[in-house]
Amino acid sequence: MEMIKKILLVGFIFVAIFHAIGILLPETGFDALWYHLPIVKDMAVSREIRIVPDVPQSDEPRLGEVMFLPFFVVGGVVGIKIFTFIVTLALMYWTYRLCQLYLPDSWSLLTTLLIFTFHTIAWEATSAYVDQIRALMEVGLLVFLLSKSKLSFAQQLIACVLLTASLLTKSVSVLFIPAWFVLLWQQFNWKVSVTIVGLSLFALFVTHPSFSIFGSASNQLIVQTGIIHYVTTQLFSFLVLPLTLSFHAESYMSVIFLFAVPFVWINRKWLLQIYRPELLFIAVSLFTWVWIVPVSVRYDLSGLILLTILCVAVVVHSFPKNKNLKQLFALLLVGNITLNMVIRVGAVVKALPFLLGRESEVEYIKQYDQGIEKGPIEKWYGIH
Repeated sequence: MEMIKKILLVGFIFVAIFHAIGILLPETGFDALWYHLPIVKDMAVSREIRIVPDVPQSDEPRLGEVMFLPFFVVGGVVGIKIFTFIVTLALMYWTYRLCQLYLPDSWSLLTTLLIFTFHTIAWEATSAYVDQIRALMEVGLLVFLLSKSKLSFAQQLIACVLLTASLLTKSVSVLFIPAWFVLLWQQFNWKVSVTIVGLSLFALFVTHPSFSIFGSASNQLIVQTGIIHYVTTQLFSFLVLPLTLSFHAESYMSVIFLFAVPFVWINRKWLLQIYRPELLFIAVSLFTWVWIVPVSVRYDLSGLILLTILCVAVVVHSFPKNKNLKQLFALLLVGNITLNMVIRVGAVVKALPFLLGRESEVEYIKQYDQGIEKGPIEKWYGIH
């Protein structure tokens, strides 16, 4: 068992090294160049938090950008990349702690390693996005809440701080308030739920009295296709989520979601009895997530991380004494991790000409311009 843990830790180091290579590459993330970095740059230049001309997102919660600021001042974009990498490592630590609530130690390490190789986790590990800052707050909050059966008033305030931090990092977080309300109600009682959610929303609306709840993409889609088409399409996407998360290129995370379906069905009574708060949180969270267009994994990282952990837990629970079947399942997860890393290695290979000095920064950047004339890349880097 100790040997398995050592092998998994070596795997973590290997994956971390590959993720860290992104620190050496120019920032090409669309949203990072569109508004995250311009907002941070404006803060650094003006020395105040203000509305930035031509950046409508600057009126939204900006805790993530405020956290980026000192790293940008000291190290520029590279400083932010180093910070987001550290945030990702912290997120994996708390993911491991969350795994330990449901799985033995070796399975916790293996599951955390699988999550560490997810595509969204990988590319955001060194990009100026705030999603993993938000996920860190929320996964930490999940560990804090799900490891307790009672909360003192002081502990309720701690939970409130973490939830408020999530809301102030990304405005889309407010859409997931029903999921947190249900979790708190089921894990504790409605009074605790009202206190924590109420104080968090109060803090959000005091600091940001107006912001857009539904993104422009959702509104645009409703206008273009009609409300009936939008509703039926998004409902269908919710019903086929195991397939989407297992095979869809942009939303791909792991085959574990499809693999776990029969085990979830067989153990449904046990799951509802033991993990009712978690299951309701996941259900409400995912149902909320599919209405946000475009449906992106980064909008619900904490819910999907908890879903991954419970999928592994229910499969492991199904073979309490059968070591051979557990080993086969472990091999499936290792194969999944390997596939994820092959994709990651491919991305690094693509960047080798730049890393080896055979390609200029402009040549590298132009591969990611997304065909948008005078888009975020051109504006940030001054490319004409």
